Amino acid sequence: MSSPSSQLPLPSAPAVFQQRRVDVLVSVQKAAQEIGSILELDSLLETIVHRIAVDFGCIESCILLVEGDEFQLAAFHGCTHYR
Repeated sequence: MSSPSSQLPLPSAPAVFQQRRVDVLVSVQKAAQEIGSILELDSLLETIVHRIAVDFGCIESCILLVEGDEFQLAAFHGCTHYR
């Protein structure tokens, strides 16, 4: 006799990957709508690093802007080193 869990059909790998793609695209669409409405640069950068960290499961994220031949930290999320 087989166990109940062996009788349940598991989603195929392609179906799981397809659902993940849909979830990511929905997340990107929501982020684009939110980001498109922000006019202040600091708020925009903070929103972007937050969305990247949360939506993609990152522990830390940051944005560096190039000024000449140097990088300037513009925004960060979860990076306790920079606080």
